[in-house]
Amino acid sequence: MYDTILVPHGGTKAGDEALRHAIHIAKLDSSKIIILNVIEPWPEQNLEYWNVENDSTKKQVEVILSNMKDGVRKFLAEQVAQCRKEGLKCEGIF
Repeated sequence: MYDTILVPHGGTKAGDEALRHAIHIAKLDSSKIIILNVIEPWPEQNLEYWNVENDSTKKQVEVILSNMKDGVRKFLAEQVAQCRKEGLKCEGIF
């Protein structure tokens, strides 16, 4: 029925449920699962809007975004491993 199933997952219980449902469907059709997580970048304009001219604050924002991305990579790797443990083709994208 499906070749590929796209599962948006933001780390919520609803995302977990959607992934469980996708795994069930994928097993029936040998479908591939793509797990998608989106991190909205912090636009430079926001810092300008709030009159943030301090390089230290800008660096802190960069560190926070970097940590978020690292966390998402780890999260997606765990979710992909879960799918592969079920014998499914799977990849994570963010």
